[in-house]
Amino acid sequence: MTTRSHFSFIFKASACYALLFTFSIAAMAQEKKEVMKLDLAQAVELGLKNRMEVKNQMLSVQLAENEVNKIKSKNLPQINATYDNRINTQLQKNIITSNSFPGGSGTLTLGTYSFNVLSLSATQNIYNPANHEDKKITAAKTEVEQHNLQKTKIDLNLAISQAYYDALLKIEKVKTSQYNFDQANAYYVRGQEQLKNGGILPSDLTKYELDKLNALNALENDKQAQQLSLINLVNQLGLPLATELELTEPLAASDVEKINGDLPDVNNRIELQVERAQLRINEMNLKKQKASYIPTISLYGNYTTQQLNNSNYDPTRFSLWNQYNYFGFKVELPVFDGFAKERNKQEYALRAEQNRNNLIKLQSDLAYELQSAVMELNTSINNFNYARQNYELAKRVLEVDQARLREGAITPADLKNTEYSVRNSQTNYLNSIFNYFIAKLKWQKAKGEL
Repeated sequence: MTTRSHFSFIFKASACYALLFTFSIAAMAQEKKEVMKLDLAQAVELGLKNRMEVKNQMLSVQLAENEVNKIKSKNLPQINATYDNRINTQLQKNIITSNSFPGGSGTLTLGTYSFNVLSLSATQNIYNPANHEDKKITAAKTEVEQHNLQKTKIDLNLAISQAYYDALLKIEKVKTSQYNFDQANAYYVRGQEQLKNGGILPSDLTKYELDKLNALNALENDKQAQQLSLINLVNQLGLPLATELELTEPLAASDVEKINGDLPDVNNRIELQVERAQLRINEMNLKKQKASYIPTISLYGNYTTQQLNNSNYDPTRFSLWNQYNYFGFKVELPVFDGFAKERNKQEYALRAEQNRNNLIKLQSDLAYELQSAVMELNTSINNFNYARQNYELAKRVLEVDQARLREGAITPADLKNTEYSVRNSQTNYLNSIFNYFIAKLKWQKAKGEL
């Protein structure tokens, strides 16, 4: 290969690699542009659909329902077919003692060389009190798993909603920080011109620069917090961490009203429903142990055909096959089990007492949670109204001071102080909106409506 052709080959290869690299970058950029837009309701729905906790709990419900079907199958006929083929290479000898043998005893060999048995047997439960109680117990366990599924969804709804509002707050804070930085940078740029014209001292410009650096640091911190909050939300939604989100729900509150009057009843809370179902399960297990002293009744039957052949193995010799069959009913009565049932009765009685104690404690805890949620919500509404009034007032003061600055009545430093007050009141206002929404979520959960 000549030097010219060698360089030509290198050039073409480099061009191909560059083209592939360009296409890869373009494809990655295209993928990056795909943004998922979600409001709060869509986020909750997506999270409940994706989260493994929900999927696993749904499987637990299905497993409990399958246990119900397994118990029901015990009342269906149990039918078994058996085929036994045996070749006796050496028959067992039996010793028989009798006066008909010289010496009073002898040996006798019983059996045939070939032995074939085909049988069909069936049993049917007629009365089994344990099965009757097991059906109730498995049904109650299914109810527990269904309640646990609902509780899982409630907990995830709360977690996803909190993460969504937190991300909204961080996004708004970045917008505020960006505006503050732009303002500080504008003051700094204007100060440089004023310094050249002798309008300010170098120390004044240094203050502008310090304000700019502080605003830049706050902006970078808020951007980092925003990124972390979005990653947390993506994780709460069960999505790949590289997923980009655009939140369409506004961080705004209106028509906020305090909670007055009587508080709602907490008896519909899912935690109480789970504990009540657990109590029923232990009470039914106790009843099952008592019922196990009652006799069980079942029917049974059998049909058998067999071939005994002392010559070569030949199952087709139908003349050697003979049949027998029977049916009957059986009553089983437990007499003594080493006090196992009594020990089980004591265990389930104690567990039921624990459930009753848990119910008393749960009712007290949930009532406290409800009252705390009401107080937190009302406090957040007070803070929201106060922060909103302060923010509106600060904006009006800023408009007045801007007009006074144009008239020369105040200095730029005075206006900066007013702008600082506006920024603080805006931050407090955003935080009050966030705190209100979080308190509202807790209130909805506390009254069992989340």
